[in-house]
Formats: sequence, C-alpha cells, structure tokens
Amino acid sequence: MSMIKFGLLVNLNEQEPFRNICIMADKLGFYSLAMGDHLEWEVFECLTALSYSAGITEKINITQLVLNPHLRNPCLLAKILATIDKLSKGRLEIGIGAGTSNPNSYEPYGIRMMSFKERIERLKEILEILIGLWNEENFNYEGKYYSLKNAS
Repeated sequence: MSMIKFGLLVNLNEQEPFRNICIMADKLGFYSLAMGDHLEWEVFECLTALSYSAGITEKINITQLVLNPHLRNPCLLAKILATIDKLSKGRLEIGIGAGTSNPNSYEPYGIRMMSFKERIERLKEILEILIGLWNEENFNYEGKYYSLKNAS
C-alpha cells in the first residue's frame, strides 16, 4: 500500500507567519509547500516567496497551484524556475496551467485577457520554450506567439 502524501497550500502576505508555516511544514514532513500564482496584492508573489521558502527549508518540495505562464515572459520564467530548482537542490515541482479565465486577474494589471484557445496555444509554445531552454545551448524557436534566436 502506498503512502498518501500531504501538501500544504500557503497564500499569505506577511513574512513571519509565512516563515513559520514553511519551517513547521518542513519539520512535520509534509511532502510539498504550494502557493497560488496571482498578481493580487493580498498574497505574496508566488515564485519570489517559493524561492525564499527554499532557503529556509531542507526537505519539503515546493510548487505552485497553478503557475500562470501568461504573467511572465517565457525566457524569464525559465530562468526563475531553474534558479529556484538549483537553490532548493532539486525540490521544485512545476504545476503549470493555461491561466485563469477571470479577466480581473489580467486587465487591472495591463495584461490583455486572452481567449481559452489562445491561452492553450501560448501554453504549448511556453512549454516548448521552457524545455528547449533547459536542454539546449543556443536554443532557437519560432512560434505563432514567441520567437527566440540563439537563447542560452
């Protein structure tokens, strides 16, 4: 019989409670620590906070529920995720999706609301870019939405 693994979702915007919860979850043996990826100011920015949590924990995996790839340039996203994975000694798990259909998650921040079809098409390209940047030197990519030349 396999063991059930428990993860903890932590969406906060205060340093001390966030720090304490991260350390407690790590010590108690939780499998993962997750954050939602939102621009709203009620919670910390997901990837920055997860990078911080990687530095104050030792064993717990860190992830996002769910990473919205349309909030960041794909090359920057690849670099941020690779950095967090290295700083956490391989504890990063990537949970990525097509992005929310809620216009309030985009429009107030100057990001155009995209159709579901466009979000899916962009997600496909973003995943190809992430994998390419992580696995190839001088990566080239030509898609409908993104173009890279000799990216490394």
